[in-house]
Amino acid sequence: MFRRVLLVALLLSPLLASPVHAAGVYGEFAADSMSLAGTTFPNAAITTAGNSLSVARSATLTGSSPFGSVYGTSSGKTYLSVGLTISAAEPASTTLTFVAPTPAAGWSFALGDVDAESVTITATGEGGTPLTVSGWYVGSFNYQSGQTDQPTWAGDVLSGRGSDTSGAAAWFTPNTAVTSITFTQRRLVAGGPSYQLWLAADPATFPTTTTSSTSSTSSTNSTSSTSSTSSTTSTTSTVPDSTLEAPTITGEDITREGDTYVVELTKDNTGLPGSIDVVNATTSEPGELTFADNVISFTPSDEAEGRVTIDYLAKNGAGRFAGGRIRFELETTPLVDTALPSTGSDMPALVSLGTVLAASGVLILARRRVH
Repeated sequence: MFRRVLLVALLLSPLLASPVHAAGVYGEFAADSMSLAGTTFPNAAITTAGNSLSVARSATLTGSSPFGSVYGTSSGKTYLSVGLTISAAEPASTTLTFVAPTPAAGWSFALGDVDAESVTITATGEGGTPLTVSGWYVGSFNYQSGQTDQPTWAGDVLSGRGSDTSGAAAWFTPNTAVTSITFTQRRLVAGGPSYQLWLAADPATFPTTTTSSTSSTSSTNSTSSTSSTSSTTSTTSTVPDSTLEAPTITGEDITREGDTYVVELTKDNTGLPGSIDVVNATTSEPGELTFADNVISFTPSDEAEGRVTIDYLAKNGAGRFAGGRIRFELETTPLVDTALPSTGSDMPALVSLGTVLAASGVLILARRRVH
């Protein structure tokens, strides 16, 4: 009997020790955002310059793949498909900007179907400091059954072998806090290549959020709470203390200075007390975006139109973070309400400059904000 028990124990021990089919949490992608539902991992805004983006589920990192052995299978989970059209200029880039700095461990991302292109990876940390990403590389693999092609990693560039294959992938684990990651794609051969992006985290590092009915903030080992009522959401994790999801800024908080839209971040529109510094910001429309201290400025280019969305990350002097969005509309309208003196007793005392110029065949257009 003892020998049978010993034999069973010896047979089972490798299975019990194996990390295969671990229960990780995969990022849920949209074309402009990424989140890990139910966890304290910070959400990310997605912007692109030249790439075509779409969300898909068809490709799968199996539980037996290197990535899947840590985070479980990606079956049924979304990923971001990032491509270059045949006529698109290159290089093209896609950026994930997190609403708060990520922790320095406990999460990874994978790039799949990297075969007919190269992808350069760059990243920033707190304060916009450039990060060294070469040490993030864990390894290359192929997730497609029967395929052996794998990309190569050198410095900060992941390169395919220059032919159209299936399943060539690599994965990366950051080892420092990250505020943004940029993937820059270049063709290796003619055509319209595309690659896939997955992101996953260990739920033990980023536990599920819970809700309590107290108006006090959580302990020093938890994220801060935000709510429109007396209820707060408290969690325990390694993310920076008191990370806030700020409300969307619109309307009166956005001012115009010539062609430039200006937003001043304050306690009222971010929830952060004390002095505020902008850590990072990205915009959905072409133009000049700058930030200094607590002020974000955006001057749209001629190609900008419609709604502008600016995603920002800010920090106060106490080391608390807040992330949120700024949204406003761009529109061309006649410039009016500038007065001219009357020229006679029968003429109204004030005449609109817009009316005078329009009558002369001249039309002046100006951008204005629409609340």
